[in-house]
Amino acid sequence: MQVRFKRLTRAVPVTITTDTTTATAVRMGDAAGVALLVGPLTASATVNVYGGGDQDGGGMFADAGAAYALTLATATTSSCYSLPDGLFGAAFIRLVGSAPLTGTVILKT
Repeated sequence: MQVRFKRLTRAVPVTITTDTTTATAVRMGDAAGVALLVGPLTASATVNVYGGGDQDGGGMFADAGAAYALTLATATTSSCYSLPDGLFGAAFIRLVGSAPLTGTVILKT
């Protein structure tokens, strides 16, 4: 008999703002993989991903004191970006952009 492992997927709509205090807090739970899905972009953007211990932003941290940065390219269709493995230990993440965006964080648990 072969043992099969099932993983669950959760999609969380997020508002990416220019300030950590107003960005959507996403509960990571026991995520084994995380991606950010964004719609078509007419201009490139940078999204800084912060991780922390609580949803109110207390203890938000990033690698070596700087945020994990994703560069989103201009695209006519939706694009999916993998989030850094270093964030998997965080209880919550927040995404802060160079400009306001909306997207979906996809978590595989």
